[in-house]
Amino acid sequence: MLTLASCHYIEHGDKVILLGPPGVGKTPLAVSLGLKAIEAGYRVLFTSAAQLIATLT
Repeated sequence: MLTLASCHYIEHGDKVILLGPPGVGKTPLAVSLGLKAIEAGYRVLFTSAAQLIATLT
């Protein structure tokens, strides 16, 4: 988690995908990573997979 919080994955163009069953904390984790990225000066978009697919099609 500390590695992800450093935002090095953004600098290197790496992707982060959070997968798991309902209720394990994927959304709070994604929001926390987004806030860290904002603090580091990056722009953030938070969306669902369904919304992303609809936008891309």
